[in-house]
Amino acid sequence: MADPVTDPAQVTPEAGADPAVPPTGDPAAQPPADPKAGDPPAAPIVPEKYELNLPEGSLLDPSTIEKISAYAKEKGLSNEAAQEALERESAAVASHHEAQMKQVEDIRAGWVKDCETDKEIGGENFKQNVELASRLLEKVNPAMKPLLNESGLGNHPEIVRTVVRLVKMTGFSEDQFINPGAKTSGVETNGPEDIAAKMYPSMIRQ
Repeated sequence: MADPVTDPAQVTPEAGADPAVPPTGDPAAQPPADPKAGDPPAAPIVPEKYELNLPEGSLLDPSTIEKISAYAKEKGLSNEAAQEALERESAAVASHHEAQMKQVEDIRAGWVKDCETDKEIGGENFKQNVELASRLLEKVNPAMKPLLNESGLGNHPEIVRTVVRLVKMTGFSEDQFINPGAKTSGVETNGPEDIAAKMYPSMIRQ
Protein backbone atom coordinates (compact mmCIF):
# COMPACT_ATOMS: atom_id res chain seq x y z
CA MET A 1 0.00 0.00 0.00
CA ALA A 2 1.40 3.43 -0.96
CA ASP A 3 2.36 5.90 1.75
CA PRO A 4 -0.07 8.78 2.20
CA VAL A 5 0.98 12.13 0.68
CA THR A 6 1.96 14.60 3.35
CA ASP A 7 1.34 18.35 2.97
CA PRO A 8 4.75 20.14 3.26
CA ALA A 9 3.09 22.97 5.18
CA GLN A 10 2.19 20.50 7.90
CA VAL A 11 5.73 19.21 8.32
CA THR A 12 7.27 20.44 11.59
CA PRO A 13 10.97 20.36 12.47
CA GLU A 14 12.14 17.60 14.69
CA ALA A 15 12.64 18.31 18.32
CA GLY A 16 15.92 20.11 18.97
CA ALA A 17 16.38 21.25 15.38
CA ASP A 18 17.12 24.97 14.75
CA PRO A 19 14.55 26.90 12.70
CA ALA A 20 15.66 28.03 9.26
CA VAL A 21 17.66 31.30 9.34
CA PRO A 22 18.28 33.31 6.12
CA PRO A 23 21.97 33.52 5.25
CA THR A 24 23.65 36.77 6.22
CA GLY A 25 26.84 36.35 4.23
CA ASP A 26 30.41 36.37 5.46
CA PRO A 27 30.63 38.52 8.64
CA ALA A 28 34.19 39.44 7.70
CA ALA A 29 32.92 41.06 4.49
CA GLN A 30 30.60 43.49 6.36
CA PRO A 31 31.88 47.14 6.69
CA PRO A 32 33.00 48.06 10.18
CA ALA A 33 30.70 50.31 12.19
CA ASP A 34 31.59 54.00 12.15
CA PRO A 35 32.66 54.89 15.70
CA LYS A 36 31.69 58.57 15.08
CA ALA A 37 28.24 57.83 13.65
CA GLY A 38 25.56 59.67 15.58
CA ASP A 39 28.03 61.86 17.53
CA PRO A 40 27.00 65.54 17.85
CA PRO A 41 29.11 68.08 15.91
CA ALA A 42 32.03 69.57 17.73
CA ALA A 43 31.32 72.85 19.51
CA PRO A 44 32.88 75.94 17.86
CA ILE A 45 36.01 77.35 19.42
CA VAL A 46 35.08 80.68 20.95
CA PRO A 47 38.17 82.88 21.18
CA GLU A 48 38.90 85.04 24.19
CA LYS A 49 39.27 87.99 21.80
CA TYR A 50 38.06 88.11 18.22
CA GLU A 51 40.49 89.11 15.47
CA LEU A 52 38.22 90.68 12.86
CA ASN A 53 39.04 92.88 9.85
CA LEU A 54 36.81 95.10 7.76
CA PRO A 55 36.86 94.27 4.04
CA GLU A 56 38.89 96.65 1.90
CA GLY A 57 36.86 99.72 0.99
CA SER A 58 34.11 98.86 3.46
CA LEU A 59 31.62 101.60 4.27
CA LEU A 60 31.17 100.30 7.81
CA ASP A 61 32.42 102.33 10.73
CA PRO A 62 35.34 100.62 12.53
CA SER A 63 33.21 100.52 15.67
CA THR A 64 31.13 97.82 13.94
CA ILE A 65 33.92 95.35 14.70
CA GLU A 66 33.26 95.72 18.42
CA LYS A 67 29.51 95.26 17.91
CA ILE A 68 30.01 92.11 15.83
CA SER A 69 32.50 90.78 18.38
CA ALA A 70 30.01 91.27 21.21
CA TYR A 71 27.28 89.56 19.20
CA ALA A 72 29.58 86.66 18.30
CA LYS A 73 30.61 86.20 21.94
CA GLU A 74 26.97 86.16 23.02
CA LYS A 75 26.08 83.55 20.38
CA GLY A 76 29.19 81.46 20.93
CA LEU A 77 30.54 81.91 17.41
CA SER A 78 34.01 81.03 16.23
CA ASN A 79 36.34 83.71 14.92
CA GLU A 80 35.71 82.49 11.36
CA ALA A 81 31.94 82.71 11.77
CA ALA A 82 32.24 86.20 13.27
CA GLN A 83 34.37 87.35 10.33
CA GLU A 84 31.76 86.01 7.91
CA ALA A 85 29.05 87.92 9.79
CA LEU A 86 31.10 91.12 9.52
CA GLU A 87 31.61 90.64 5.79
CA ARG A 88 27.88 90.01 5.23
CA GLU A 89 27.08 93.22 7.09
CA SER A 90 29.59 95.13 4.99
CA ALA A 91 28.18 93.73 1.75
CA ALA A 92 24.61 94.64 2.78
CA VAL A 93 25.60 98.24 3.55
CA ALA A 94 27.50 98.54 0.26
CA SER A 95 24.50 97.23 -1.68
CA HIS A 96 22.16 99.68 0.06
CA HIS A 97 24.55 102.58 -0.61
CA GLU A 98 24.82 101.65 -4.28
CA ALA A 99 21.04 101.59 -4.61
CA GLN A 100 20.78 105.01 -2.99
CA MET A 101 23.42 106.52 -5.29
CA LYS A 102 21.61 105.09 -8.31
CA GLN A 103 18.39 106.70 -7.12
CA VAL A 104 20.14 110.07 -6.63
CA GLU A 105 21.66 109.90 -10.13
CA ASP A 106 18.26 109.16 -11.64
CA ILE A 107 16.73 112.14 -9.81
CA ARG A 108 19.49 114.48 -11.00
CA ALA A 109 19.15 113.25 -14.57
CA GLY A 110 15.43 113.92 -14.33
CA TRP A 111 16.12 117.49 -13.17
CA VAL A 112 18.32 118.13 -16.22
CA LYS A 113 15.59 116.91 -18.56
CA ASP A 114 13.04 119.08 -16.78
CA CYS A 115 15.32 122.11 -17.24
CA GLU A 116 15.83 121.38 -20.93
CA THR A 117 12.09 121.21 -21.60
CA ASP A 118 11.05 124.05 -19.27
CA LYS A 119 9.23 126.86 -21.10
CA GLU A 120 11.11 129.59 -19.23
CA ILE A 121 14.68 128.33 -18.96
CA GLY A 122 14.79 125.51 -21.50
CA GLY A 123 14.30 125.15 -25.19
CA GLU A 124 16.65 126.72 -27.70
CA ASN A 125 18.02 129.18 -25.10
CA PHE A 126 18.81 126.49 -22.53
CA LYS A 127 22.58 126.36 -23.11
CA GLN A 128 22.90 130.13 -23.13
CA ASN A 129 20.84 130.46 -19.95
CA VAL A 130 22.96 127.87 -18.14
CA GLU A 131 26.19 129.50 -19.30
CA LEU A 132 25.13 132.97 -18.15
CA ALA A 133 23.84 131.59 -14.86
CA SER A 134 27.16 129.86 -14.26
CA ARG A 135 29.10 133.05 -14.99
CA LEU A 136 26.84 135.06 -12.71
CA LEU A 137 27.51 132.70 -9.81
CA GLU A 138 31.22 132.86 -10.55
CA LYS A 139 31.10 136.65 -10.25
CA VAL A 140 28.78 136.95 -7.25
CA ASN A 141 29.90 134.03 -5.09
CA PRO A 142 32.34 131.47 -6.55
CA ALA A 143 32.00 129.28 -3.44
CA MET A 144 28.42 128.51 -4.41
CA LYS A 145 29.32 126.59 -7.57
CA PRO A 146 31.14 123.68 -5.84
CA LEU A 147 28.31 123.37 -3.34
CA LEU A 148 25.69 123.23 -6.08
CA ASN A 149 27.74 120.81 -8.18
CA GLU A 150 28.58 118.42 -5.35
CA SER A 151 25.03 118.33 -4.01
CA GLY A 152 23.54 118.11 -7.49
CA LEU A 153 21.18 120.98 -6.67
CA GLY A 154 22.78 123.00 -9.45
CA ASN A 155 20.64 120.90 -11.83
CA HIS A 156 17.39 121.53 -9.97
CA PRO A 157 14.95 123.44 -12.19
CA GLU A 158 14.04 125.94 -9.48
CA ILE A 159 17.68 126.72 -8.69
CA VAL A 160 18.44 127.23 -12.38
CA ARG A 161 15.28 129.30 -12.79
CA THR A 162 16.24 131.55 -9.87
CA VAL A 163 19.74 132.24 -11.19
CA VAL A 164 18.49 132.78 -14.75
CA ARG A 165 16.01 135.35 -13.44
CA LEU A 166 18.83 137.06 -11.56
CA VAL A 167 20.74 137.21 -14.82
CA LYS A 168 17.83 139.01 -16.47
CA MET A 169 17.14 141.30 -13.50
CA THR A 170 20.75 142.46 -13.19
CA GLY A 171 21.20 142.87 -16.91
CA PHE A 172 24.15 140.49 -16.85
CA SER A 173 25.40 139.36 -20.24
CA GLU A 174 28.50 137.67 -21.57
CA ASP A 175 30.36 140.99 -21.87
CA GLN A 176 28.64 143.13 -19.25
CA PHE A 177 28.22 142.89 -15.52
CA ILE A 178 28.00 145.35 -12.66
CA ASN A 179 31.19 144.83 -10.68
CA PRO A 180 31.24 146.23 -7.13
CA GLY A 181 33.34 149.39 -7.07
CA ALA A 182 33.33 149.79 -10.87
CA LYS A 183 32.08 152.90 -12.66
CA THR A 184 28.95 152.65 -14.80
CA SER A 185 27.96 155.69 -16.86
CA GLY A 186 30.46 157.79 -14.94
CA VAL A 187 28.94 156.89 -11.56
CA GLU A 188 30.85 154.75 -9.12
CA THR A 189 28.79 151.87 -7.81
CA ASN A 190 28.51 151.08 -4.11
CA GLY A 191 28.86 147.33 -4.48
CA PRO A 192 26.09 144.91 -3.50
CA GLU A 193 23.65 147.75 -2.84
CA ASP A 194 23.62 148.62 -6.55
CA ILE A 195 22.92 145.04 -7.53
CA ALA A 196 20.13 144.93 -4.94
CA ALA A 197 18.74 148.17 -6.34
CA LYS A 198 18.40 146.60 -9.76
CA MET A 199 16.93 143.43 -8.32
CA TYR A 200 14.53 145.01 -5.80
CA PRO A 201 14.08 148.70 -6.82
CA SER A 202 10.86 149.21 -4.88
CA MET A 203 12.41 147.99 -1.65
CA ILE A 204 15.60 150.05 -1.99
CA ARG A 205 13.72 153.28 -2.65
CA GLN A 206 11.77 153.03 0.58
